[in-house]
Amino acid sequence: MKLLIHDFYVGFRAKLYLSHVGKVLRRAILNHRLQANQDVAPCFIVGCGHSGTSLLVSILDEHPKVKALNGENYDFWVWSSPRKIREKFTETFLNINEDAMIPLEKTPKHIHCLDEIFRCYPRAKVIYLHRDPRAVVPSLMNRGSRVSQAINRWIYDNRAIKKYEHDERVCKLSFEQLVKFPKKNIENICNFLGVEFDVATLEHHKTKRDWYGSNVNHRLHAQRRYQQINKAIDASYADKWKSTTSPDLIKKNRAQVLISNVVVGV
Repeated sequence: MKLLIHDFYVGFRAKLYLSHVGKVLRRAILNHRLQANQDVAPCFIVGCGHSGTSLLVSILDEHPKVKALNGENYDFWVWSSPRKIREKFTETFLNINEDAMIPLEKTPKHIHCLDEIFRCYPRAKVIYLHRDPRAVVPSLMNRGSRVSQAINRWIYDNRAIKKYEHDERVCKLSFEQLVKFPKKNIENICNFLGVEFDVATLEHHKTKRDWYGSNVNHRLHAQRRYQQINKAIDASYADKWKSTTSPDLIKKNRAQVLISNVVVGV
């Protein structure tokens, strides 16, 4: 058991280091060139992919004082530029602000771009959504990841919040708590955003959104996204992995899941 945990942790650290080497300089250059914009206070939803961020952005988009950008953007990622960010985000955010609404953007991988986001938008707020790895890992595997890749991604993404976990601009939210107690948790998010709770958010699925495409000719992933953003809140989602994940997979990766929770601490 000790050897298994050691090999897993060493392999994870090596991959984590190598994945950063080529990005550090590019991010440093981008961060240096970004200019702060105090005119807008957007909200960003981040976290590990397959943690329920699509459901959350759809819920909040139903609020009359919140307007979500369609789809995911990745424009704060390593290949971005200050010009691209200004054109894609700032101008869009300003237009939404003119309607007295809060701009909302959801790209899970932006959890690795919080330095850039807060440098560009000091008044921004971030909602960090996390979910039980025993639900996330099988979901990532259904998208083609190996079990080790899925676990490493869960750790890598969730560890990225550590620097900002006590920042008042960041709200930490559990997916399981959201679907089990939606009214209470959506009220908390509304308070965080500075808007009154609106009961319409609990019935967000009645407004159909075609952000990713619902046509049968669209690729399968887009169809799945369409289903995710248009489904109702259901408490059974919290423990669904218990009935859909094979016992062998759970048993085989119990050590990895345990070390995941220890390393990340969410």
